[in-house]
Amino acid sequence: QQVRLELQNELEKEVAKGKQENLTFGTYAEQWSEARAYRWKPSTQDRYVDAISNHILPNLGHFELNRIERADVEEWLSNRTKDERHKTKECYKSSTINGWYRVLRTISGREPALPVFWHHSPGL
Repeated sequence: QQVRLELQNELEKEVAKGKQENLTFGTYAEQWSEARAYRWKPSTQDRYVDAISNHILPNLGHFELNRIERADVEEWLSNRTKDERHKTKECYKSSTINGWYRVLRTISGREPALPVFWHHSPGL
């Protein structure tokens, strides 16, 4: 546990000081998750691992840390919203998408490009 806390503190210091200029969001998210997973209940760990591995990283992991733009997040989320007109694309309920966004927001420690509560609207 002490080693994980030290790793977490070191990572946060490096990010804050900008020592890792090319650190991707994906690398940071994986390190962030590894440093915290021991504190989570199994159900929380399953939910976070699924959101990070299957939904966030494949779409946003390649961006440099803190370089994710509003349009990137909007595109990622809106392309996964349940839409009866597009039965061929992979679609999810708003509550599921909001869960992924909460994980993204928690990892980043800030509001990455969208308001606190993202709610799909047909105009997106």
